[in-house]
Amino acid sequence: MTLGSKLKTLREMKGYTLKQTAEISGLSIGFISQVERGQTDPSLSSLKKLSGALGVKLGDLFEQDSAVHVLVKKGEGNILHINSSVYCELLAASFNKTMEPMIKFIAPGGESGLVDPHTGEEFIWVIEGDLQMTLGNTVYMLHSGDSVFFQANQIHAWKNVGMGLCRALWITSPPCYS
Repeated sequence: MTLGSKLKTLREMKGYTLKQTAEISGLSIGFISQVERGQTDPSLSSLKKLSGALGVKLGDLFEQDSAVHVLVKKGEGNILHINSSVYCELLAASFNKTMEPMIKFIAPGGESGLVDPHTGEEFIWVIEGDLQMTLGNTVYMLHSGDSVFFQANQIHAWKNVGMGLCRALWITSPPCYS
């Protein structure tokens, strides 16, 4: 099942119209319709708004292995496709945990859009590439080997402004996908 069809099924199970979902999420009817039909890739911020409006966790929108892992070998973490520009390899996806480590792969131009303030903390270490981070009113340029830690209770955003793929170790607490 595609992300769009899963969102549509969840919306219909709630008995919501596109208009009601738009009013609750703050997103436009046209945008939600395009997402449901697979005609556009939503940003992480939009997905959080949609999942919140539908009363589900963001992670419920994606397939995750339910087995408990003690060790995750290189390249064997659960893959979570955010949109056509961003995907994550979850490094501990099945644990009942208080943090969530992942490797985020961001294509050139891939971005989060503005992420609303939320509880928790985030740590990002750029493995390769270039990542522009906006934290409140401050913009940082991160390059390979750079890291940033921040409280997530401020508006924030990120974007791959480089010419190549950006790979970054990303740790969030509490988990945002599980």
